[in-house]
Amino acid sequence: MIGHITLCKKNPKYEENKIKCNNLPKYNKDNKPNLNHTGENVKCQYCGKECKLYGLKNHEKYCEQNPNRINYPTENHINIEPWNKGLTKYNDDRVKKCGETYKIKYLKGQIKSPWLGKHLSEDMKDKIRISFSNHLKSIMDWGSARISKNACKYMDKLNEEKGWNLQHGMNGGEITCIGYFLDGYDKDLNIVFEYDEPRHYIDTINNILCDKDIERQNKIINELHCEFWRYNEAIDLLYKVN
Repeated sequence: MIGHITLCKKNPKYEENKIKCNNLPKYNKDNKPNLNHTGENVKCQYCGKECKLYGLKNHEKYCEQNPNRINYPTENHINIEPWNKGLTKYNDDRVKKCGETYKIKYLKGQIKSPWLGKHLSEDMKDKIRISFSNHLKSIMDWGSARISKNACKYMDKLNEEKGWNLQHGMNGGEITCIGYFLDGYDKDLNIVFEYDEPRHYIDTINNILCDKDIERQNKIINELHCEFWRYNEAIDLLYKVN
C-alpha cells in the first residue's frame, strides 16, 4: 500500500515515486482494482459510492450495504477516552507540562503555529466569530441544550406584558448579529434583550457586567442602533441599558 511518506512532497524521491505509482496497472490479474494505483475514482460494489482506489478496500470493509461489514467503532473503541478529557492546566500537572513543552518547542522553532503568540485584530476576531456563528446556525437544533428554557419563558412573559415580539430560541430561533446570538430580538421595535445568568457578572449584587459582555453589548448597539434591555437573574432586575 502507498503510505504518506512515499508520496509526501518533502520526500526527495517524491517525483520518482509519483511516476512509479502512475505507471502501476489499474487492475490486477484477477481483474480487481489495484489498490496501489492513485488514478481515477472507482465505485463501491455495494453502494456505488465513488472513492479512490487506495481507499476502496477500507470503504467496502465498513460499507453499510455490505452484508459482511465490520461494525465500527467496536465496543473497545467506544470505551477508549483520551487521558486529558475534561482536564486543564489548572487541575492536572500532565496537561500543564504538555503545554509548557509545546511552548518551548515553538520558541525554538521546532513547531510552527499560526496562532500561538499572536494577537488577532478586531476585524479578524469579527470574521472568525461570524463564520463560526454561521456554521453553528447551519447545523444547530434549536431545541438543543444551549437554549435556556427559563430565558425563553421570561421573554414570553415580557412579550405579553410590554407588547413586544421578541424572537428567541423556542419561537423561531435566535437572531444573529455580527456573529453574536441574541437571546431575544424584536425586529419591528428594534429591541434587543439579553437574559444574564450570574456568570455574566463580575459582581451580581451591584450589577457589574463582565468586560466581554459590555464589549459585546456595545458592538450590537453600534451595529443595530437598537434599544437594549438586560435581565439580571440573580437579583431579579430588568433594566434598560440605553
